[in-house]
Amino acid sequence: VTAGVAAGFDAPLTAILFALEIVQPNLPGPNDDGELQGILPRSTAGAVLAASAMSTIISRAFLGDIEKFHVDAVRVLDPTTSLPTYVALGVLAAGVATTFVAFQGFFGKFYAGEISGAEFMDKVPVNIRPWIGAGLTGLLATHFPQVLFFGYETLNGLVTESATYKDSVLDLWGLCVLKMALTASCLGSGIQGGILAPSLFFGATLGAGFQELLSMVGVPTDSEATFAVVGAASVLAALFRAPVTATLLLFELTQDYKIELPLLTAVGVACMTMDILGPNKDKPPSWAFYWRPPVKAAKAVKAKKD
Repeated sequence: VTAGVAAGFDAPLTAILFALEIVQPNLPGPNDDGELQGILPRSTAGAVLAASAMSTIISRAFLGDIEKFHVDAVRVLDPTTSLPTYVALGVLAAGVATTFVAFQGFFGKFYAGEISGAEFMDKVPVNIRPWIGAGLTGLLATHFPQVLFFGYETLNGLVTESATYKDSVLDLWGLCVLKMALTASCLGSGIQGGILAPSLFFGATLGAGFQELLSMVGVPTDSEATFAVVGAASVLAALFRAPVTATLLLFELTQDYKIELPLLTAVGVACMTMDILGPNKDKPPSWAFYWRPPVKAAKAVKAKKD
């Protein structure tokens, strides 16, 4: 997993945190003997770092420098005055993440024939359902090609403020909703794929549209590119409940520290909102898994104190 993320995004540091913050918390929990199944030994840390470094070196050697975001248009005003807008963006990002999870549940049931009026899908062979999901996506992509997400082309159009639809809130948020629905549809139909890259699309269109809305009502804001980048990180963080991974990924992709405070603010608010109101809100945040000792060790320490 670490090697794949490092090579795919040309982000070796993010890949390491991805393994710690997203993969590790999902390992199996304690068994009846009080032992944590699947928890890797300390020696694995060296292997994770080496895998990240080697995969990045190999991908750069064969593929060259992977295209990153161009963030020349990033502009940050006084962080103190712009802070409330990023708090609001964080709340919106959690709302988008929650909506996408709902879409996933709906389309999973739809393709399984569990939705009223769509019971016929239960009779569709499982190996045919991905063709339906792909066909629907291709049909809509003839009118909205941005949803196909070729590399970083669409996102770069937003962060460089060169996209033809960048000044329309309805177009930007419409693309966000359409991309969420089509991604959930593809996954529900059985097409194999991830949601890490799509989540960046969700957030970038959300952020750019929010900035345009603020500008329309006369609220002084940072640039649309800044909101697009911060929105991308916020939705990623809320969807995976991985604030550090999302923050570092956008740092590595943009290589721009001017967005540090807006990024940390929106990502933090998005994760807190998702933890309080979102799906699986009773599940502890991923940070809760980081440094806890093995169950046997914890019981031994407690027994010694008693």
